[in-house]
Amino acid sequence: MIMGVAYWMFPRPKSMAYTDRLAITVYIILNGGLIARFISGPMFFLTANSWAGYFYSIAGLIQLIAVGLFIYTIWGRVWMPAVSEAALQKRARSIGKEG
Repeated sequence: MIMGVAYWMFPRPKSMAYTDRLAITVYIILNGGLIARFISGPMFFLTANSWAGYFYSIAGLIQLIAVGLFIYTIWGRVWMPAVSEAALQKRARSIGKEG
């Protein structure tokens, strides 16, 4: 839920093409890993089978991959390109004229 809110709350740069394909992929992968972990967790801790431990580890790896893809998806929104000094000075002058 936090990732979804962060995705929609961070501003999208004008140069960034609008596509939700990667965000939807992250959502599916993250929830698939969560479901796999939810199923394999009790199996591993109750039975201590090695296959359940592998399944549990792979589920955690899937979640980790989803988090990495989320960071990749949102990074362009978090770390926008810097504004040049000339543009900042121009903006300051235009604000001064308005006031």
